[in-house]
Amino acid sequence: MKYSIITILFFSIINIQAVVAQSSGINFEKLPGWKAIIEKSKKENKIIFLDAYTTWCIPCKEMAVNVFTKKEAGDFFNKNFINVAVQFDKTKKDDSYIQGWYNDVEYLRKRYKINSYPTYLFFNTNGEMVHSIAANFNTKEFIASAEQALKPATQYSTLKHLFETGRRDTTFLLSLISSAQMNRDYEQWMNYSNLYLSKQKNLLTAKNIKLITRSTAKTTDVGYPILTNNSIAVDSVMGEGTAKALVKTIVFEEEVFPLLKKNGVKKIFGIGFYEYQGQNNKNIDWESIDANLKRKYPEYATEILNDSKIMYYQWERNWRGYTNAVNEYLKIAGKDLEVSKLDSYGRTILLFCEEPLYFPIALEWSGKVLAAESSPKPWFINTYSNLLFKVGNKEEAIKNMEEAIKLSGGSNPQYEKELAAMKTQL
Repeated sequence: MKYSIITILFFSIINIQAVVAQSSGINFEKLPGWKAIIEKSKKENKIIFLDAYTTWCIPCKEMAVNVFTKKEAGDFFNKNFINVAVQFDKTKKDDSYIQGWYNDVEYLRKRYKINSYPTYLFFNTNGEMVHSIAANFNTKEFIASAEQALKPATQYSTLKHLFETGRRDTTFLLSLISSAQMNRDYEQWMNYSNLYLSKQKNLLTAKNIKLITRSTAKTTDVGYPILTNNSIAVDSVMGEGTAKALVKTIVFEEEVFPLLKKNGVKKIFGIGFYEYQGQNNKNIDWESIDANLKRKYPEYATEILNDSKIMYYQWERNWRGYTNAVNEYLKIAGKDLEVSKLDSYGRTILLFCEEPLYFPIALEWSGKVLAAESSPKPWFINTYSNLLFKVGNKEEAIKNMEEAIKLSGGSNPQYEKELAAMKTQL
């Protein structure tokens, strides 16, 4: 019901501007604030390209080193834009130049709702945002997406204006959907997608099914009846279990989530990547929730209730409740056990739980994952290895980590780092 990627890495801070400035790539201006950037934009009659980054953002660093330094990127961006890279977090190492941008950063963050990184925005010479694009480590593709910012006809602001003034043909809507996704305007992307789907005579084409599975978020959406009444068709295109999983998520968000958090919101970072935010309610009436689900959605009630408990107890760091709920999941799932799901439960204990009492329980789950796999995946073995180490079986943990590295093709920097750490503690 929730997808998250939790990566623990240690990096020395890279000065992004310095890296780029030393290359033949994009030339980022070192002007003392947003006003100066706009003035230069007007003077040269060029659109502004803003790279909003943070010191802790790994994709920001990768883009700076592997894309912005390329000659072809420099040739295109330096010719067509006024480029500025702005740090959106604060550190003790910030020099006077970065500190001088602090007020403008707050303005830009609030005005344009910049809350994920990297964010790449384009502004006209009046300082009005006209377009944005996502990170892309393929330099040619990144340039191609930036080209749309140069043409008013393909700028997202233009397409939105056309929509607001009444344009609704399906060809246009497809362009608008694509641009909204590129500009990370996910709320409007959902609206445009549902409008497009409402105009389709046949919702069961592969193309429409794909869009349905990405844009259906409410029981009132166009695609919801397809998920519930045509699950076989959906699964044939998107994979077994897709329709059911989406329905459970939608029902959870409408019926259960509002009861679990005060002023809860679903923060979307990308299509398929989101986080539930808000203050946890402390007194949950699970019996009442169960009764409501069984009355309205009997086919899905038991699983939704169980998934909700697992999620809630993880939020609460209530590991007793969490492990009990996961063990209940094992009973409910039976032969339909999802090994990736169970592995994620074990990894959650590994990463967040500090109570040794629960490590053996998570290790048992991880063992079930390996037993269910005819050819175990290296990431499953990695979880098992780390849990073995947690319970004190260090030699066996090392053997399994070595096997995980072997199955990764003989090299995996993160696993190798974990193996080295294990060996130092023998």
